[in-house]
Amino acid sequence: MRFLHSIAVCLAFSTTLFAGLDTDAPNVVAAYLDEQNLVTRGYKDDGLGYIASSPYRELSSKGVMANNLAYYCEGTSTKVSLVKVVLNVNSPKDESNAHTELIAAARLLAKKATGKDLPALVQDAITKKQSKTWTQEGYNIAVLTKVWPTGKGYEIKFSITIGTR
Repeated sequence: MRFLHSIAVCLAFSTTLFAGLDTDAPNVVAAYLDEQNLVTRGYKDDGLGYIASSPYRELSSKGVMANNLAYYCEGTSTKVSLVKVVLNVNSPKDESNAHTELIAAARLLAKKATGKDLPALVQDAITKKQSKTWTQEGYNIAVLTKVWPTGKGYEIKFSITIGTR
């Protein structure tokens, strides 16, 4: 009996250890990337829906305009359904550093939102500037790359949304 009680306690504890995107409160999700210096201005209704966004964080750059990174959350008043990190590469000469910064933010975001490590395929898509989507354990994961019309830069968005379970 004591053994069964120990198992029940362990199971109960392990299910509360990880919450994630599908159960965390919006203010918790909005703070997922604080340690990456992507601190949002709070989760609130902007008139079109509920959102939290960080200011763009400038990255070191070899060009005239710095590359930058920002974090966004979207959802309802009670639940965030989309998180994303957006990288603007204004200085392609320094894209390697920019990709490294995006991957670091994506790793942390994946861990906090899904409880899983960032798949190597996602990191590969970022470094190769490829647009790809995946479904993993009820989450939709995407890397979307868009080259700007001027051809002088591009953006890469890494996003996670709650899919069907």
